[in-house]
Amino acid sequence: MNLDERIEYLREKGQTRKRESHWYKKWWGMLLVAVLYFLAIFSVAFVFFIFQIIFSPTFREQYLFLNQPSSTNKQIEDPEIVAMKLKIVEGENSPQIGNPDAEITIVIFSDFACRYCKQASDVIASLSVKYGKDIRIVSREFAVVSDESVTLATAALCANDQNKYWPMYYKLFELQGQFTLDDLASVARLAGISDLKSFSDCLNSDKYYNYVIQSIADGQFLEIKGTPAWFINGEKVQEGFVSFEFFSKFLDKFLVE
Repeated sequence: MNLDERIEYLREKGQTRKRESHWYKKWWGMLLVAVLYFLAIFSVAFVFFIFQIIFSPTFREQYLFLNQPSSTNKQIEDPEIVAMKLKIVEGENSPQIGNPDAEITIVIFSDFACRYCKQASDVIASLSVKYGKDIRIVSREFAVVSDESVTLATAALCANDQNKYWPMYYKLFELQGQFTLDDLASVARLAGISDLKSFSDCLNSDKYYNYVIQSIADGQFLEIKGTPAWFINGEKVQEGFVSFEFFSKFLDKFLVE
């Protein structure tokens, strides 16, 4: 390559580099950069917005509420199968509160060592106050969270012998983590149990051990994986905390129909 050819080559190369390095300084280049910039910001904001919606408790509750199976689209089931399933869900002689003849029965499988169940106990209390004459609430044991769970469940059932199940139920959750098993008699006293000797004798016996184990077995049969687990008229609603507002929407809708 002679000198003239080399100069021409370098000039063309310089012009090409100039064109390549300065395209973004042209009006269309700046416009393109601006468009890409705003598209990137919009995409990130949109993804963040969608994630906030999907993972919010409100979205999950609204989804469950809107997808409640209605009586018009349920498949017709054998009455004996339905009765058998209800028996497994509700158990035998399970503690309950509310109207025994109510059309709506809410069953909750709980563990007194479960912190989400403690939150759920407040929901149960609020439901009892507002809808007590329209619903029946049944308490079942799924005592698997800790080594103390079965004993705590037994304590509540022993309180039930003196018609103090629900006071003991709320007191156990209220004082969750603040007492040991040796303090259960004191907790029972705070719950209003007068015959502490009978309570202690019941607690130290195996009177309700098999009952609690059967309740756990029922929960396993129903494929419960965590507590609290909620059922409405025999159908599982959700596992985990469910707010009072969710139940209010469902109950208000059902009771109006």
